[in-house]
Amino acid sequence: MKKESRSLAIKICIIGVLLAAAWLLSNYIFKLLDTGEKNKADLQKVLQTANVGDYVTFGTYEQDNVEADGREPIEWRVLDQQDDRILVVSRYALDWMKYNTFEASVTWETCTLRAWLNGDFLEAAFEPYEREWVLSVEVSADPNPNHATSPGNATTDRVFLLSVPETERYFDSVSDRACAGTAYCYARGAFRAGNGNCWWWLRTPGVDGYRAAYIVDSGVANSAGHVHDYLYAVRPAMWLSTKE
Repeated sequence: MKKESRSLAIKICIIGVLLAAAWLLSNYIFKLLDTGEKNKADLQKVLQTANVGDYVTFGTYEQDNVEADGREPIEWRVLDQQDDRILVVSRYALDWMKYNTFEASVTWETCTLRAWLNGDFLEAAFEPYEREWVLSVEVSADPNPNHATSPGNATTDRVFLLSVPETERYFDSVSDRACAGTAYCYARGAFRAGNGNCWWWLRTPGVDGYRAAYIVDSGVANSAGHVHDYLYAVRPAMWLSTKE
């Protein structure tokens, strides 16, 4: 009889522990959901009230080159505003990457950098709910204004690089296009000039298919960047939705 009572008491204790654990877990899940909804609402408000020239924080990426302290929020400069969307480019160059991982004649459509931006980078920089705001858009194959190199075909991308004509349209001056890289970007291998700025890729073709355009540390556009060279940094651009 004593053994049966003891066994019953143990079972009751186990059930009690399980119920308490279930209650704590459900509360934790509800808090996560509430936090997620709040984050969505806050982000939506930020995007809807952003104006050209503003900086918005969206997504995270390693930037201070101290991985132990986690990834840092990404700052984006608003370049354009159209109805229910805004065009943004990262304030700083975020990473080092070859335009193409091997020497070949390529275009923006066929280069490996495009695949990386729309794959690994997109997944790493944004939470699933944040990716809902990153629009899939048609990206024009803008020709180089100074060279007859084929720009290839227009593409459909969520993350892309700016073109030479876009940098002329959206930046106030040549010097306004100059950009510094993050500590992580430089540690990865991007060239750092004496003024602290980097060279960052554009999607426009260069003098031939083996070269692509880029912005030098002073803000001037150059058309002789070897597609498989390791000196250049990446400054992603995106159209973000501002819809309810």
